[in-house]
Amino acid sequence: MSPSTSVKFVITPARREAIDSLLRKTIRETFKAAIAVEAPLDHRYSNRAANKEKKIAGWVGYERYVLANGHTVYCSLGNPNEPKVSISGKPDKFAQAKVERREKKLAARAERKAAREANAKQVKVVKFDKKLPTVPASDRQLRTVKTRHEPPSTGAPPIAKAAQPPIRKEK
Repeated sequence: MSPSTSVKFVITPARREAIDSLLRKTIRETFKAAIAVEAPLDHRYSNRAANKEKKIAGWVGYERYVLANGHTVYCSLGNPNEPKVSISGKPDKFAQAKVERREKKLAARAERKAAREANAKQVKVVKFDKKLPTVPASDRQLRTVKTRHEPPSTGAPPIAKAAQPPIRKEK
């Protein structure tokens, strides 16, 4: 892909406003009513042969949207000054299913996050015990944890190591 046949997929706020107004105008002309854009489907580059006579780049960006009535809207971003908008002839049930799956997935993710936050807020409250040591200048209690290397204390005196016989020197 040479740099001369590609178009950057950059949409500035002014360009976004122009695209949105063209979308609304095309939808109103096609359906004779204002129909809401339900969700964006995707945006990517399409690969087609470059045509220098018509000033069409090889890799052209486009966006797809799903309308509330199920039709799909294609917005070609090949010419930066004049985006082209076309609407599908009949409703696209696969696009609608894609949007429904995405919404279901986002709802499940939000539900899991809320459950995780609810569980994190539940802190175990421990009654104050004077036997537990505290941090100086604080009321926070510390628990003493025995390491694995310390034998459990049974109250019995420690066992002395067995005496080794003295080493004899040879004469």
